[in-house]
Amino acid sequence: MEINSYETLFEKFPNLYNKNPKKGLWGFECNLGWFELIEELSKELDEYCKKEKIKINPRQVKTKFAGLRFYYDLENNTPEEKRKGIEEIIKKYEQQSEQTCETCGKHGKKISKNNWLIVACEEHSK
Repeated sequence: MEINSYETLFEKFPNLYNKNPKKGLWGFECNLGWFELIEELSKELDEYCKKEKIKINPRQVKTKFAGLRFYYDLENNTPEEKRKGIEEIIKKYEQQSEQTCETCGKHGKKISKNNWLIVACEEHSK
């Protein structure tokens, strides 16, 4: 297993990511350039959820329209202010992804490449 593999997040954040297919995590569908960004997001979410005693169930982490998308479920009784706290954390990292090359993690910008919207640095935009 690579050190910077999304698989390592299952080990680092077992309370956040569950490998049980019945729990419904579809996986990580983005390139490794966003690994550090997703690792930081995972750490912040894990700490927040532990502190606030929230059970979050991530469903899918992917690229969509050149940005990170983090889809999840919460228990129905999760208070609105705690839901907003989670949304703010996720939004921060989704915004950061829009300026981070998905291939290498360097500063990038949104471009169209091969009919796909992506975020790429100068090197990977060619």
